[in-house]
Amino acid sequence: MKITRRTKMREILPMLNDERIAMLSDKVAACPLAKPLLSMTCGEFIEALDERYAMSFFGSDERVCVAFGRYKQYIAEMQQVTAYLQRYEVEQEADEKAAANGVDFPSMQERILLDCVRHYNLHSTAEAERLPVADWLLCVKSEGAAAQYQRKLSKIRQNKAKHGNK
Repeated sequence: MKITRRTKMREILPMLNDERIAMLSDKVAACPLAKPLLSMTCGEFIEALDERYAMSFFGSDERVCVAFGRYKQYIAEMQQVTAYLQRYEVEQEADEKAAANGVDFPSMQERILLDCVRHYNLHSTAEAERLPVADWLLCVKSEGAAAQYQRKLSKIRQNKAKHGNK
């Protein structure tokens, strides 16, 4: 089947699978999202983390090029957010990993809300849902940088204690 700029999603929807979605999104230019991820509120961003959000770009009346272009842009923006978050992750040590085994930690979505409530002294998660996602990312940066600093400072002090104060 030949796909043109006018081809509608309903014409190819039954033929799509993960492999074809990846192939087609590679071949089209990115199209701007109706609302970029960094312009969303935390509540909207949490909805955007759901797999169904990405699949919503493939509406039956949408043109194929536009749908896959938006999907491509969504994936690119999500990768940027993920890379940003990874910069401020603190690597767990072996004893921390062992202690965390079997513990039911909050999901990513719950974590976003809890981080905002704690960092900005909010009264509820409903208030946190209305915060811009950029505010949550600032919170992650602040807390992540502080945790990385404390980890490095602790290691430096341990090394000094081990080798004498040099």
